[in-house]
Amino acid sequence: MGFINLLGATWPGGLWASLIKIFYSFITNYAWAIIVFTLCLKLLLSPIDFLQKRSTAKMQKANATIQPEMEKLQKRYANNQKLLQQKQAELYKKNGVNMGGSCFIMLLYMVSTLVIFMTLFNSMGTISRFKITDQYEQLKTTYYNSVSINTENKNYLELVSELEGVNDTKKAAAEQAVVDKYEEIKDSWLWVKNIWISDSVANRIPDFNAYINASGTVFEDIENGPKADELKAAAEQEYKIIMNSLLTNHNGVNGYYILSILAVGISVLTQVFSAKMMQPKSKNPYEPKTKQKTNWFMMILLPAIMLVFTLTSSAAFSVYIITSSLVSTLLMPLVMFISNKMDSKAEQKRKDAIKVDYRR
Repeated sequence: MGFINLLGATWPGGLWASLIKIFYSFITNYAWAIIVFTLCLKLLLSPIDFLQKRSTAKMQKANATIQPEMEKLQKRYANNQKLLQQKQAELYKKNGVNMGGSCFIMLLYMVSTLVIFMTLFNSMGTISRFKITDQYEQLKTTYYNSVSINTENKNYLELVSELEGVNDTKKAAAEQAVVDKYEEIKDSWLWVKNIWISDSVANRIPDFNAYINASGTVFEDIENGPKADELKAAAEQEYKIIMNSLLTNHNGVNGYYILSILAVGISVLTQVFSAKMMQPKSKNPYEPKTKQKTNWFMMILLPAIMLVFTLTSSAAFSVYIITSSLVSTLLMPLVMFISNKMDSKAEQKRKDAIKVDYRR
């Protein structure tokens, strides 16, 4: 037909796309399938999440305990950095603080989280482009079958010429068939009318330019035939004819930015909750001011990143972001409860050992 579709006509490959398709086969709604998939993924990664939160909490408690001594060392050896580092290492060792282990766990958590986030982002984008393309192809097939036009081995110019010759009666019937087909194959969820585009006031049924951008379709010249620009113009005319009733009578906003608002709100809540849960019970007057500035910076940066992703990505990926963030926040009290219980048992064991030694 004188164009190249970047995705082809089959479901995208890759681990995430395959897993989402498996979940969809049982749930039959992509948004709910993504939610269940995310819950299972978070459960699978919960050991790493637990280790990271426990390691962070232990480090913060240890730092609060040794900070007064650390301040004294910094003043005493301010002019001898090498000796200062040695004394700090001795202080960490004396109080059972393993900086290397904590850094490794933090690095493992950050790398795994980033890799999963970016690969899922790419996979969701590929799935969205495929679904947008596939839906239109089904609607196009429905229209052509309704007006009895054979599309085989014909370019857009030839097809548009035949479409323009269809009488009004057949055209009305074909448009109704397209509307019925769309109601059958559309992927909506709660207030979002089309999960393959963003939850915004954008049209739930894209116009031609939006469709081309979303589907990743490009056009090329046909050798000894129409040029790419001619084919694109004809494809646009075809799109308007086939999607006429949907675009004029069944369109509207796709959403109301609710997913973006939720993503930002949960991101802020997670950081506030995390800071409150993990901070030592006794306030530390020696905490450097630079640390507070860094926290405020992250408090703004992370929600801003979530806002950008949800505004520029499909609602399907936004559902993943919100579910993942919400699960992490809800699990935090449980993680900290288990961590505190483990610390209490370890402390009690240490005290019991001291009593035994004293009696001896």
